[in-house]
Amino acid sequence: MSIEPKNFDDLSTRPAGISLHPNEGERLAAVRSYRILDTAEEQDLDEITALASAICGTPVSLVTFLDGKRQWFKSHHGTDVTETPQEFAFCAHAVASSAPITIISDLTKDDRFTENPLVHSDPHVVFYAGVPLVDRQGYGLGTLCVVDMQPRELNELQISTLKVLAKQVVDKLEARRKVFELEASNQKLYESENRFRGLVSQAPVAIAIYAGSDKVIEDVNQEMLDILGRGSEIIGMPLLKARPELEGHPYMDVINSVFAEGETHRGEGVKVPVLSNGQLREGYFDVTYKPILNDEGTVISVMVVAIEVTEKVLLSQREAELGEELMAANEELMAANEELIASQENLIAINHYLTESEGRFRDLIVQAPIAIAIYSKDDLIIEQANDTMLAIWGRDSSVIGKPLLQARPEIVGHPFVGYLSGILATGEEKSGQSIKAVLPRGDRFEERYFDATYKPIKDRKGAVTGVIVVAIDVTERYHTDQREAEFKEELAAMNEELTDANRELTLYQDNLLKVNDVLSESESRFKHLIMQAPVAIATLRGRELVVTKANDMILEIWGKDNSVVGKPLHIALPELQGQPFLQILDDVFTSGEAFVGSEAQVSLYHEGSLKDMFVNFVYKPITINGETTDIMVVAVDVTEQVNARKDVEEANIRFNIALDASGLGSTEVELSTGVMTSTKQFKKNYGRAEDEVFNYPDLFDSMLPEYRDEVKRRVADAIADNSVYQAEYEVVWPDGSIHWISAHGRPRYDANGKAIRMVGMTADITEQKLQERRKDDFLSIASHELKTPTTSLKAALQLLNLIKDKPTSPMHVRLIEQSNRSMDRMTTLIDDLLNVNSMKEGQLKLDKSLFTVSHMLNACCSHVRLAGKHELIFEGDADLQVIADEHRIDQVVINLVNNAVKYAPDSQDIYLIAERFGDVAKVSVRDTGLGIPKDKLPFLFDRYYRADHTGYTYSGLGLGLYICSEIIKRHGGEIGVDSEVGKGSTFWFTLPL
Repeated sequence: MSIEPKNFDDLSTRPAGISLHPNEGERLAAVRSYRILDTAEEQDLDEITALASAICGTPVSLVTFLDGKRQWFKSHHGTDVTETPQEFAFCAHAVASSAPITIISDLTKDDRFTENPLVHSDPHVVFYAGVPLVDRQGYGLGTLCVVDMQPRELNELQISTLKVLAKQVVDKLEARRKVFELEASNQKLYESENRFRGLVSQAPVAIAIYAGSDKVIEDVNQEMLDILGRGSEIIGMPLLKARPELEGHPYMDVINSVFAEGETHRGEGVKVPVLSNGQLREGYFDVTYKPILNDEGTVISVMVVAIEVTEKVLLSQREAELGEELMAANEELMAANEELIASQENLIAINHYLTESEGRFRDLIVQAPIAIAIYSKDDLIIEQANDTMLAIWGRDSSVIGKPLLQARPEIVGHPFVGYLSGILATGEEKSGQSIKAVLPRGDRFEERYFDATYKPIKDRKGAVTGVIVVAIDVTERYHTDQREAEFKEELAAMNEELTDANRELTLYQDNLLKVNDVLSESESRFKHLIMQAPVAIATLRGRELVVTKANDMILEIWGKDNSVVGKPLHIALPELQGQPFLQILDDVFTSGEAFVGSEAQVSLYHEGSLKDMFVNFVYKPITINGETTDIMVVAVDVTEQVNARKDVEEANIRFNIALDASGLGSTEVELSTGVMTSTKQFKKNYGRAEDEVFNYPDLFDSMLPEYRDEVKRRVADAIADNSVYQAEYEVVWPDGSIHWISAHGRPRYDANGKAIRMVGMTADITEQKLQERRKDDFLSIASHELKTPTTSLKAALQLLNLIKDKPTSPMHVRLIEQSNRSMDRMTTLIDDLLNVNSMKEGQLKLDKSLFTVSHMLNACCSHVRLAGKHELIFEGDADLQVIADEHRIDQVVINLVNNAVKYAPDSQDIYLIAERFGDVAKVSVRDTGLGIPKDKLPFLFDRYYRADHTGYTYSGLGLGLYICSEIIKRHGGEIGVDSEVGKGSTFWFTLPL
């Protein structure tokens, strides 16, 4: 059934509207604040109305909103109408009422609606039930309602479920508004961020901003990137990662100092490694390091402004260095000359001594303060070398006696060897100044310079027998001479450069004044941005956690004013005692490690009462020389976000509870692919695991064949009519068991009217079907069981009536006995029915007393004992006593023994056993009959259940074991059975001691 659209504009009369709220303007503003009116249909709300309609059994269910002039339908299950005039709206009465639900069973009998066109003409609405959609301020926005065209009533379950679904609609509206508010807040933050970025990027000087402990490059303009030789990809990287060459550089020490102390630092001619054209060079800059403070003076980042003055600094350094080197060179030259004169005089004296005495000569060689070596003519064998010469060579005395080229292979091809060979050949003395020699020094070679004299050694006949070499290390003098020559060349050029440098210096000073003016203006704008930053910040000094700075945002979170500044935190916020935050702050101070908290709950006083809030926060230690001096607190109030998420979670939980309470599973089928997205309960209804793939073809495969065509036809009809299909069918679970399913579904269409999805809900009604079958079976069995003794009794009485006037005979006796047996059988059946009815109505009364179990067991079942076919044997604790209703317990034992006699007729011995187990007494009845299959055991104590023993036919209503179970449960005990086919059964129950 559906409500067709109707035009109400031509109605000649309209009923007067009712007042929905004392302040209707505020209520209308609340409706519009959700931005829901005239929006597209939403699947989650359509599913709620479909569920409401299915649960309440009505053809129509709506989610409505009242905007002052009309009643607009956000979801309209069962009708294509999307709005009606507000004066005709039943929902207006529901919203105006203070009742949690408005139910009108028959609108035609209510004076308020007899003239309503929706009642007295199409679509002839008769039944209405609506739950107001009330927001947190108490304004009624609209309703979740169900409508029918015939009178009806709702039961308690339907009413409570409708309220739960209405609450679900309100929760979704609140979540929707929270999303809009968060999007607006994020847009404001984005615009503020863009203004700040523009300020930095358009500055006419090189600027970089570093934030946090890692000195993350928060922003940098193109002028600074050109100096760094980097691209914009370094933005967002830690400074040392972007520029590893600054590791250990004083530049980093200055930045860290500004972060710690919060004071501006200026440096002139600061040397910094610069990457230019892929090459690393040293650059010099005039740099200003400006701390960026929040409203309370807390450093949150550092702005660095730099002007390169490399050429100016190098010119100044070169001028100073050249002056100093000139003076030092003159002094070194004079000292070198004096050393040279002294060395020459010493050399003359040594030569004089050599001509006097060979022995004295060798002593002199060893002791001489200059380097001396003697080589023989043959193979240039080293005959003598003093310690000074050995040190120059980098050798020890082991080389003496060896050929020169063997002792010093590194000089092969050196001019020195040629000198020696020439002297040995010509006998002429040679000398040289500043002779270059490459000498070994451990694992490297070193260039040294020497003044050397090569003098031939002759015998008395004038023949050359060797060469003596005397060398003086003049390396320092040589370098001095070189520097002096270079200095003279550079001095002239320097005078010209100094003149140019002075002109450039004047220009740099003028430019610096302009930059300072720009920086002042930029700093003012930047501080204004920081003051409006949407983040709460405070600083705490020392382990006492004295509040030194706190901006407006954190004062708002704390619920305090500026008077807390200067106080220890535990005094400023005494409500923090007993909460974890003071201990966390102390741990951060002592460990020096930051702490990050997410959605932490805190209780703070606001306007005289404690208020629970949720915050994200960071406790960041501020250290100087490795010691923690302060803690920076950065916090964001996320109470609304957390509460919104919790509301959504709670709403989902309530929705799932509503589904679980009704045993419903839901699914959504993509008709083009057959892929189903199903809930856990839906798959469970078909015997499938939650993570198991279960699609539309699988559903039909699980269905018994005789139902498939009919279900497909109903689905096709629902798609064609845009209606709800309903079906009940049997399915086969993977374990082979058969289950009944009740299914409802509704198609969903695209913009072109093509059915693309099917939304469905199912419930497992197997137990309901089994109960119906058992009741039917019971009625059939009860009819049969009662009819048999009644027929027998009637026949006996009719025969007695025929022979009543005749003398007493054996026939009279047999007919009377037959009548008594029939009466006994009828009495037993009627007693079972009465017992079940008493238990169902809670009227089974217990008369408890103390008795001995063995006495009761030995006295019971006299009818079995007298029959003589079975022997009842007692075993166990003969003294065991319990407090219970002895008559009811005797009834249980008799029933269990009767079952043993009935189902185990060949079991001659039946054992009655009494035992004590801890704080319970256990009574068992054991036979040695056929036993019971395991698949029957779980159902033996169900009402109306009768075990099927193949090949045997038994009478009874299937109530005996159910009655026994209820009696034992009322005593607080347990009842059960252990059985194995072919070996017999043991029925047992326990009673508390």
